[in-house]
Amino acid sequence: MSNFRFSPRPNRAHEIEWHEWSNEPFALAQKTHRLLLLSISAVWCHWCHVMDETTYSDPEIIEIINQRFVPIRVDSDRRPDINQRYNLGGWPTTAILNADGELITGATYLPSEQMRDLLTRIDELHQLPESELKSKFQPTESSRFRPVPEPEILLELVEQIENRILARYDQQWGGFGTSPKFPMVDALFYAIEAHHRKDGQWEEVFTHTMNKMASGGMFDHIEGGFFRYSTDRQWRIPHYEKMLEDNSQLMEAYLQAWQVSNQDEFLDTARHVFNYLYKNLYLADQHAWAGSQDADENYYALDEKERRLVQAPFIDTTIYTDWNSMMARSLLLMGVLTDDRHIIDLGINTLESLWERSWVPERGLAHYYIDGQAHLYRQLTDVTAYGQACNLAFQVTGDRHWLERSGLLADFCLFHLEAPEGGFYDIIPCETAPGALGRPHLDLQLNSRTALWLLELTALTDNQPYEKAAKKALSIWQDDYVLSYGPLAAGYARALLAAEQPWTTVTVVGEKHDAQARKMVEESLRQYRLHRVVIWIDPVVEPGLAAAVTGALTPEKPTAYVCTGQTCLPPAHTIDELLEHQNQPRYDQ
Repeated sequence: MSNFRFSPRPNRAHEIEWHEWSNEPFALAQKTHRLLLLSISAVWCHWCHVMDETTYSDPEIIEIINQRFVPIRVDSDRRPDINQRYNLGGWPTTAILNADGELITGATYLPSEQMRDLLTRIDELHQLPESELKSKFQPTESSRFRPVPEPEILLELVEQIENRILARYDQQWGGFGTSPKFPMVDALFYAIEAHHRKDGQWEEVFTHTMNKMASGGMFDHIEGGFFRYSTDRQWRIPHYEKMLEDNSQLMEAYLQAWQVSNQDEFLDTARHVFNYLYKNLYLADQHAWAGSQDADENYYALDEKERRLVQAPFIDTTIYTDWNSMMARSLLLMGVLTDDRHIIDLGINTLESLWERSWVPERGLAHYYIDGQAHLYRQLTDVTAYGQACNLAFQVTGDRHWLERSGLLADFCLFHLEAPEGGFYDIIPCETAPGALGRPHLDLQLNSRTALWLLELTALTDNQPYEKAAKKALSIWQDDYVLSYGPLAAGYARALLAAEQPWTTVTVVGEKHDAQARKMVEESLRQYRLHRVVIWIDPVVEPGLAAAVTGALTPEKPTAYVCTGQTCLPPAHTIDELLEHQNQPRYDQ
């Protein structure tokens, strides 16, 4: 039985002789002198379903593909490594490859007539010499990597990225660009951080954008949760799929916006997102979260009463490690900010279940889990997302095994995924892998997230190799290449600032059962603070670590020690003192 997933509505796409991604279809293409047709689809993707029901159900298209091409079908969510290399700007992607897996041409959604023209033309041109065929289609790519950078040059780049973000900011409707309009969560996180650092117009950027998103059609005002993106500039007409990836990150963004602005509507929105996810995507028997809910514009046009009478859109119960890890981190933040132990436990249980089902020491974390089976190891996206969640889990609970897991994953990255020139490959390179998977790939946005995780882990552990690897990962990119990302380079700018500015460490020394010690930890975390970590040390369980912080004498009651870089303030014996110390102006702001 194949793992192919087609439109839930009637279609004939299954009549195409699809192959799984493996060496076998590439060998077949070599043997039969045919080109490969790679279809990158997604279970939640509306136009993928339309293409299944129309183009891939057209008898003539079916015949052409089966007779003249070797077709491969890939699920984007389950194979992010393939999507990273071959996606041509959206879903569905239709990519034409030679037998070596080199991209020749392609497009996104193709109606039957356009698909017929493309297939016929490319099959005719296939008779040309290979070099001539590729030259007719393939653009050349400029270099992405720089030689040796200087720190001040990198900080100048931050200003240039800021200018790109502000230039794309829509002052009337919020968000960035015109249409289609995506949330661009990294740009929202950057705006929140920039407002906290230097105020200016950044508060308007995130408050206006997030208010417009939550009040418009991007948000489901009946069941909760954000749709994936808006087809128009005004956030009125969404694409109706709901993704765990998007909603978990937006939940965290709205929580942070509430932290810095005290606007209760942001907390209300975060709660509505959580309620949607908990009611619809939480798989209680597995302590995990489903991947997505399908797009169905007819269903979402119904009012609340009418929705109760019809079947809700399909939910993909695949458990994705990176998206579940993002969700766990958001749950931990929400639980701390709202003093809700149940939500914290949901986050912790999610992380424990992921580790139990997917961690293999020599292979890393599995990317997804379905029907009792774990699949696809060695992906940087999973290691990074889980490591980030571990960092926060340690700060919230004080349980050191979370820090140990994050360190274990960091060591895995440095050993298996770090490139010689700096940066981290998205997968472990394998020269025998088919197509473009045989070549190492460095992704700017993913490397930015990895660097942020490692820098935070350095602040928690003082393990300098993590910091060195993070800074090296940020130093390799050409300025022009970074700036070409526009607002999407916001995550890179966040990581650069985290690398170049001193971190604040709040160390609470107090027994784990002590209510005052717990309150010190939680109140510290409730304050929004850039580049700040909280470390909870139990002097009974960890006397050596406590002595290293306090000196020879252990304090009689819970005490907090606040240090920024090499500068430490006097011990704080009360929560008021702790918050006062934590709010001390920093020289880098």
